[in-house]
Amino acid sequence: MPHRQILRTIEAGQWSPIYVLHGEEPYFIAEIVKSLQNHVVEEGMKDFNETVLYGRDADVEDILGAARRFPMMADRQLVLVKEAQDLRMWKRKDDMAKLEAYAESPVPSTVLVFAHPHKKVDSRLKAVKTMSRMGTLFLSEKVRDHKLPQWISSAVQEAGLKVQSDVAQLLAESLGTDLQKV
Repeated sequence: MPHRQILRTIEAGQWSPIYVLHGEEPYFIAEIVKSLQNHVVEEGMKDFNETVLYGRDADVEDILGAARRFPMMADRQLVLVKEAQDLRMWKRKDDMAKLEAYAESPVPSTVLVFAHPHKKVDSRLKAVKTMSRMGTLFLSEKVRDHKLPQWISSAVQEAGLKVQSDVAQLLAESLGTDLQKV
């Protein structure tokens, strides 16, 4: 599913119970994470219902414990695992079995997000297949050099502006493929 379509579904309030956001282009992953943070939990309830964990510091028990809690004074909670590529659970069979068991029947009031930038998840893992089936699996691929001017033009157009094709080409050549700069 393209990232713009994921953003539209998030803004419409149609959240998946699990998001696995992975790939080589961190810009699209960051954009989806920001949208989830803006739309899943109301601003006044974020202290109670938004949990941010980091892959290096968390384990599967921390993640699933947070995901299985019920939201406090709200309909939903967001559990965000940033830098999920650093989780040790990806290499542990028993941890992946626990994650798969959660993915089979996720808590309906929780939106669990694995932000896995700069690296792809092994989609052959049974737990990843289950999370993909029950939620949203998004592969963030780099924009190729020859498609960058077209991407710049569409991004500018979505912002309500216009850009000439030669200007988009010049921007692409001078800024390169780092979409954060663009």
